[in-house]
Amino acid sequence: MPTQCSHSRIDCFRSCPFKYQLRYLDRLHTIPNTDPANALILGTALHTGIEQGVAQAVEFYQNSFPVLTDEHIDEVIKLETMIPKAAALLPPGGRFEVPIGNADFIGFIDYLAPLGQEMMQDPTCTEYFDLYDFKYSNNSKSYMESGQLHEYKYWFELTHPGCRIRNLYFLFVPKVKIRQKKTESLIQFRERLRKALADATPWVEPVQYNPLKIVNFLTDAKHMIEAQDFPRNPNHFCGWCEYEEFCQKGWDYMILPKDKRYHPTQKPTELVQQLIEMFSEPGQLICDPFLGSGTTAVAAVKSGRHYIGYEIDPGYFQICCDRLDEAEDALPVP
Repeated sequence: MPTQCSHSRIDCFRSCPFKYQLRYLDRLHTIPNTDPANALILGTALHTGIEQGVAQAVEFYQNSFPVLTDEHIDEVIKLETMIPKAAALLPPGGRFEVPIGNADFIGFIDYLAPLGQEMMQDPTCTEYFDLYDFKYSNNSKSYMESGQLHEYKYWFELTHPGCRIRNLYFLFVPKVKIRQKKTESLIQFRERLRKALADATPWVEPVQYNPLKIVNFLTDAKHMIEAQDFPRNPNHFCGWCEYEEFCQKGWDYMILPKDKRYHPTQKPTELVQQLIEMFSEPGQLICDPFLGSGTTAVAAVKSGRHYIGYEIDPGYFQICCDRLDEAEDALPVP
């Protein structure tokens, strides 16, 4: 049972103990979400851009997807516009991605800004800082009510004797959500998108430190560590959960293999086999022009189809050959 806590781990346990079990105890990984509005990828791209620049943010975002659509390009346009606005709100001279914690807690401060010597009023304190956390979201209310920044202040000061956090801030970057109308072209839509982006303004929101948030965090951590049962908790967040269909319908196509994961975008063999059997007949030829670790070819063998595939990476090609040898050896002898 893990004992090192984090804000995201405790937040997951609070929201749905069953999801916590799947993600942190069973460690079930799912097929990567290729939705252009993937919140995790967009959030990471925003952090990357504020720290390293727009070009690095766009590169990260685009490399996170196997295929880029017009909708992905729309998200790139949003990032290119909003990142410089957000970065301009930070005071200079700070540090990005500052790790905090110890054996009991782990976290990362998005931006830690040092204050001048004139702020030193406590003789026991050698350094004062302001703490910033970046959020690419329109739901500022829920973040303002969370304990995240309170926990970061507590653990930073606990693990950095002589240092104090003066102010806590969220840097909110609003998401511009408009859709292309059926009556407008892509060019017309993007002109309208750029106008909406020009009016969108990030802002900094101060958070008043509340020690009771730490009490709540430590209490929930105790409950999480001692938990024996992990019941489902259906709520309005289920639609964004990667385990939704697994939890509600028992479907497991999205669950990646636990022990034999050969490729970062590997799909479950059972899922690919089901698709092959749905859309082809035994003895037909299955082609995969981007073979990767060979899941499509293995599924074709298991379903009685022939296969042809292409892979330019020698390492993945060898993995594919080994997997095919294993799959063909497992076939029943005619």
